[in-house]
Amino acid sequence: MSGEKLSIEEAGVSEFIQKLNVNITELGLTPEHHYNTDETGLNWRQLPIKMLVTQEEKHVSGRKLQKEWITLMVCANAPGVHILKLLVVRKSKSPCALKNIRVESLPFTYMSYIRARVTKEVFHDWYTNSFVPQVKQHWNEKKLPVKALILLDNAPGHPDKEELRVRQLMAI
Repeated sequence: MSGEKLSIEEAGVSEFIQKLNVNITELGLTPEHHYNTDETGLNWRQLPIKMLVTQEEKHVSGRKLQKEWITLMVCANAPGVHILKLLVVRKSKSPCALKNIRVESLPFTYMSYIRARVTKEVFHDWYTNSFVPQVKQHWNEKKLPVKALILLDNAPGHPDKEELRVRQLMAI
């Protein structure tokens, strides 16, 4: 079972598909122009919540659970021939693991935010400085016009239509 079904307006789905198909046809987009992005959280380096104790022990000393949380955002085009660099969002601006390493040389895009989440600011930064340049480079290598359609879910960190239109004009 999935918890996202309730957020779908059944009546609007067929209307959305029609509008999407019209836009795809008008812009002359192929499946290679369709990009999809989504994020997921990764909780790592956390101790187990439960532990085994002997019957003789009356108390188990308490401790605060330390959690390390990162958000990963993936993006690729529909056929999967162009997979963009993975976006990693973590709390620390300069983690110890990346000491003496240039962030630009990493095989992924690294960003920091205090809660290690994708916010609108993080998304706009990724869109402007990672998505647009990578898509332009991909299409220049293929010697095709630079066009892309990015499909997003309604996560709080994603911009709305108007914000994307403004970004689209700025990116061109």
